[in-house]
Amino acid sequence: MSEHITNFENILINKLINSGEFFGKVLPIIKPKYFNNPGNQEVFTLIKGYYSEYRDIPSLTELVAQVKNVANSEIRSEIVKSLKEANSVSEVTNIKFMIKETVSWIQDALYTEALMKGSDGLMKKDEKLKLEAKQLMEEMSKVSVDSELGLDFDDIDEMIAYYSERMLGIRTQHKELNKRLGAGFLPETLSLILAASGIGKCSKSTDYINIFLDDPHYDIYKEKLDDIRSKKDIKTKAI
Repeated sequence: MSEHITNFENILINKLINSGEFFGKVLPIIKPKYFNNPGNQEVFTLIKGYYSEYRDIPSLTELVAQVKNVANSEIRSEIVKSLKEANSVSEVTNIKFMIKETVSWIQDALYTEALMKGSDGLMKKDEKLKLEAKQLMEEMSKVSVDSELGLDFDDIDEMIAYYSERMLGIRTQHKELNKRLGAGFLPETLSLILAASGIGKCSKSTDYINIFLDDPHYDIYKEKLDDIRSKKDIKTKAI
């Protein structure tokens, strides 16, 4: 394992814990598998799990408190070691620099994974592995951070203001759909979403509309849509 990579991972963990701005910009693009150090993988999983549950950034003390919930003693030891190392490094204050380095670190991790899968695919003549390697390279080319945007639109007013001012497309709260939309739903354009019947197109649409409507309006809209669905199902069965 490269000492340079391990040191950067420690700096990254330290920055995630200590900088809300940095945390909000890079959390959506980081995955546990990018970490070379197993302890750092587990620490990041704890950080992300804590945020998902409490919508807040965990402190070092709160992460240490969570270690007792890890059943495997070896993993607990690795987590404690990683937390100590992350706590011992100096925090990098330049956020733009850290974001750039984080994107580069992710791209390197994806490139390495693609190289291994591609080589394995060539040796085994496995087309599936070759395809996975190609997909990883495509994923690597798309890794980026919008320096003006925070974490997943927690503040809807900020999201609307951001896109209104910049005249960019509006993205949804569904990450997989966002990947396919690219710049998002663009002004004065029509986006056509095609999928098999019953797969959930209407449900996703109402869920998306919810972020722009007050709860009472959303409930009324959803109730009407559910009523239309019921009548349609009854008519289909009758036919």
